[in-house]
Amino acid sequence: MFIVSFIVSYLLISSCSKEEPVALSETSSEIKVDIELVNNKLKFDNEESLATFLEQTEEKDFKERIKELNTAGFNSLRPILDLEDENTINNYLAQKKSRIAKKGLLYSSKRDSDDIDLEDELIADSNFASILNEDREIYVGDKLYKYTTRGLFYCKIEDERYLKSYLSELSSKIANKALMMPLECEEALKTPLNSDLESMSLNLVEGTVTQITPKISLYSVCSGGGSGGSSDGSSGGSPNNVIPLLVPQNFGTCSYSEDSLFQQVFGNTVKCNDYHDSTHRIQTKVWNENYLIWSSVGASAKYQKKRIIGWSESSTSDGVRLGINHAIYTYETNFSPYNALDPNRVIFKYKGVNYDMTGNVVTTYPINPSEWPFIEKETYGAIEITILGEDLYYPLKGKDANKSINTLLSQARNLINGLSSDMKQDKVGVNIVKFLPNSFQVTQADILLKHSSQAKKIFDFNYLVEWESNSNWGENLLNQLGNSTKYEKIDIDIYGAALRNGVWKGKRIRGKVD
Repeated sequence: MFIVSFIVSYLLISSCSKEEPVALSETSSEIKVDIELVNNKLKFDNEESLATFLEQTEEKDFKERIKELNTAGFNSLRPILDLEDENTINNYLAQKKSRIAKKGLLYSSKRDSDDIDLEDELIADSNFASILNEDREIYVGDKLYKYTTRGLFYCKIEDERYLKSYLSELSSKIANKALMMPLECEEALKTPLNSDLESMSLNLVEGTVTQITPKISLYSVCSGGGSGGSSDGSSGGSPNNVIPLLVPQNFGTCSYSEDSLFQQVFGNTVKCNDYHDSTHRIQTKVWNENYLIWSSVGASAKYQKKRIIGWSESSTSDGVRLGINHAIYTYETNFSPYNALDPNRVIFKYKGVNYDMTGNVVTTYPINPSEWPFIEKETYGAIEITILGEDLYYPLKGKDANKSINTLLSQARNLINGLSSDMKQDKVGVNIVKFLPNSFQVTQADILLKHSSQAKKIFDFNYLVEWESNSNWGENLLNQLGNSTKYEKIDIDIYGAALRNGVWKGKRIRGKVD
């Protein structure tokens, strides 16, 4: 048995050895997470320790920890690989193809080697996939959890042999894809698919638990309350070296495929590919999945190249971007400064200076919040826009949102010195508060993550959309709004894009919570 002691700190993560962690600041909050390696499975004491490890570990430290476990003998479902090591990547994909062919449809529905890549087809969250073994197994508390194409089977660890015997018999009976779905999901197969993906549901995914035998339980989600799918193909591309703010709205949107139902075993997953050529593509993915012991909502953009078998991430592009055209959160409130007749219905704030719609510098008006309910590093250099006037001028909803935001930005860039230049250099984000008679909307636009080969973002809606009650807003107005009820709706427009030889390729995925 191999035991890893992992120290998690909100302020600093550092150690010289596994036995003697460096003393941290007295103001930091340390939580010790023990991870055991037992029978080629990671074992966590409980769901809380698993959540701590996944939520509070910096990405770099997480990858190092998985590498250590792999070195100790753990065969991860999604190991951390060196993308520059061609032989290792090719060998891994070949072994994965062999494993899929050997294990049958209860393990995977993939049969075409062109469909294989480094990601797992059932577990969209790559970090969660990394702590499962190649058989998608994990120990948490006194239970064994095993993820399959038919759902999540789990039992007491002491009944592990009983579960394996049951699944072996079940696997022998699954001769085609239709038999992969749990019985309670059969009706979903009869529902015709709409080829147009308007918005992917990001509502909370809720599954059901069925007692299969006195010792075995099955957790399944069916359709996850929304739509999933994937789409391949190539759009015309955009022959520029620079993407101005919000131009990615012109990328094509994802649509359903006939395999979409089989990507919804644990929720909703939408995945799209856009090709530069037959051997290079940008893959955009958004997921909303509940694995019972962990749930995840996120998005990723990865540049991939064709291998001997399947695909893998590649740094051969000139840059990858994962962006959010807009994320709109709507709140109901009994108090609003909305005024349709206000001549200063729009206020722009950039680099600490407030401007009205004519370009005049104004005093702090109507509010001067000290912080936004978003992660600071994603709003650096943002222009803040406050709208108090008639709704018909700037409809911030659905497909009209980007048009309204671009209209506002066109006005602002003509009024504010230096803004246009900063926008061309991708230095500007957009934060908007729009007041309506009985509600207000918070919009964040152009969240932009850049990387040479891949970018990923995990959404925590509870953090992103709740106004902190202890924020020092400085004005009674937002103190009142800070106590508003939780958001009513969310509308998100996400894109993944890659530049290669002067041409941008990419896809958009829209999501909503209502």
